[in-house]
Amino acid sequence: MQMVENIESELIIDTFDKKIANTFYALYEVEEELEVFLNPYVEDVIELKIGFNEILVNAVEHGNELDPDRKIRVKAIITEEDIKLVIEDQGKGFEWQDKVMKDLELDYDDPNERGRGINIAKKIYNKIKYNDQGNKVCLVKSR
Repeated sequence: MQMVENIESELIIDTFDKKIANTFYALYEVEEELEVFLNPYVEDVIELKIGFNEILVNAVEHGNELDPDRKIRVKAIITEEDIKLVIEDQGKGFEWQDKVMKDLELDYDDPNERGRGINIAKKIYNKIKYNDQGNKVCLVKSR
């Protein structure tokens, strides 16, 4: 499955691409760098960061299972129409279809509840696309 549809026909304005260690400190650093990168292109970068953070934490914690030897790739693509944020972990993936395709009724007070991050990202981004394996996601926000 192609993660970014028709990117070849879109005019790419700018890109950000970085591999980071699978640690929460590296996560914090890349979020700060991404905020600086995105600031010229969006009005509310904090909103984008909230949804991005939810999915990035999932990659560190669930995808790479907190393994410090694994890496995460973070990529941002700015086009005339969209901002695409791609997160790829080295984990085995997960069955994402149910969590992305339908609205889940979650108990937000239950710390063991799963799917909260995806639900938050769905409210912020226009599209969320996973690869078949479930270890790479593209968050798309219209400009």
